[in-house]
Amino acid sequence: MVPTVPQVVSAARGGGRCYLGDTMARTTTLKLSDNLRKRIVPLAKASNLTAHAWMLEALDAQATLAERRRDFVGSAMASVDEGGRTYASEDVHTYFIAAASGAVVRRPRPRGRRTSR
Repeated sequence: MVPTVPQVVSAARGGGRCYLGDTMARTTTLKLSDNLRKRIVPLAKASNLTAHAWMLEALDAQATLAERRRDFVGSAMASVDEGGRTYASEDVHTYFIAAASGAVVRRPRPRGRRTSR
């Protein structure tokens, strides 16, 4: 949408906000508990952000993490479906805990390869 001359002049003179077309984001209302609001406000201030801006950043960060997790799991499942190696989670956890403590440990053994479905 091309602004008309009066809209441009009004905006340039500080005559109020000039929103043209679909420049505004859709509105979503969040009902926060008092406890959560009390936690967010000081965090936002410490970040030199409004509570609104801080929540937008938090939501964006969580959406990014969820997308990355979805892609990671999807990639892993595709590998398994293609016959990739799998390991028992208990064996992997035991291995990492022992290795982190400095113990010399053998790597876990893979389970049998799965065939494609």
